[in-house]
Amino acid sequence: MKNLVSIASLVSVASLSLLLPAGSATAPPKPEIVLVHGAWEEANIWQAVTPLLKKDGYRVVTVTLPGRPSSPLSPDKVSLDLGNSDQDSKIGPHLQILKDKGIVTVEKSARADLFGLDGNDQLRAEIPNLIVDEPLAPLATPVHLTADRFGTVDKVYIHTAKDQVVSPSLQAIMVAATPVRKEITIDTGHTPFLIDPRGMARDIEMAANPQKTASH
Repeated sequence: MKNLVSIASLVSVASLSLLLPAGSATAPPKPEIVLVHGAWEEANIWQAVTPLLKKDGYRVVTVTLPGRPSSPLSPDKVSLDLGNSDQDSKIGPHLQILKDKGIVTVEKSARADLFGLDGNDQLRAEIPNLIVDEPLAPLATPVHLTADRFGTVDKVYIHTAKDQVVSPSLQAIMVAATPVRKEITIDTGHTPFLIDPRGMARDIEMAANPQKTASH
C-alpha cells in the first residue's frame, strides 16, 4: 500500500496538521500527499501549493469537503468535530450563525484581516471571495478517536505563528492533547498556503520525510 500524507486543517481553517500513516520500510521515498482544506474553505485554497509539490515529484490530491458551493450537500447532512472554544481567537465577533439555513458565515468585511492579515494587498482583496459558508453541524459534532486507529497515525503539526482564527495558544493545547512526532512553525497568519506557499510546500515536504528535521 502506498504511504499516504494527509494534510488536514484542525479546529478551524488553517491550523495545519500533517498525518502520515505508518508505512513499511520499503515504502516509496515520496508519498502521495492529500490536501484537505479547513472550515470556510474549498480545495482551491491549495492552488499555489499544489504545483510546487508536483514540481518536486509528489503526487497530490486535493479534496473539497461536502456542503460547499462546489460540492453541494444540504448543510444539515454534514457532520464533523470542530473546536468551538478559543478565547484568543479574533473570529468570534465576526461569525454569523444562520440556523434557518444551517450555516455559519464569516462577516465579509473582516475576512481579509482574519485570514490574510499578513498578506499583500492583492491577496487581501481576493481572500473575501475565497472564504465560503460553513455547514453548522460540523461545529458541534464530536469525533471519537481510538488508540488503535488514530493513535497509530504518524503526526506532524505545523503551527501558524500569527494566526488570528485559531490562536497559537489553542494550537499549543491541541498538540499537548495529541502528541506529534514533529512540530514545525511557519511565521504567517491563518492561511500560509496563500501567504507563503513556498514555505508551506517546504514544510509539507519536511513533514513527509521523517529523515528531515525542522530548523525553524
